[in-house]
Amino acid sequence: MMYAIRIDGHFNYVRARSVPKMMNFMPLAEIAKLQTVFEFRDVEGTIVGFYTPNFLAGVHLPGLHLHFITKDRTRGGHLLAAAPSSASVKLQHAPSVELGLPMTLDFLTMERVRDIEADLNKVER
Repeated sequence: MMYAIRIDGHFNYVRARSVPKMMNFMPLAEIAKLQTVFEFRDVEGTIVGFYTPNFLAGVHLPGLHLHFITKDRTRGGHLLAAAPSSASVKLQHAPSVELGLPMTLDFLTMERVRDIEADLNKVER
């Protein structure tokens, strides 16, 4: 099943990545080339995200997909690693998923024959 996850706490170490804001659709493998990796030490913040089962792989990245944001909400990114020293964890089952698709020319005319699994393997694994 799908779950929403929230972890609030103090972290000895957090490693996260982010990419610049994109105005038009770009394949994930190309966006990843533009990413910046950040490291935070001795920081308070929140990790949020989802656990998605494999059968929803065409809709969302399967497994855990987590993001970190500092307590002051000024820094963060896609979570790569974390070492909490104290934390509270909240988990919520998501029994349904609503999917909204953009109605833009870029989305409606984008190439749909890409090997998304190959892109994910380059970026996530």
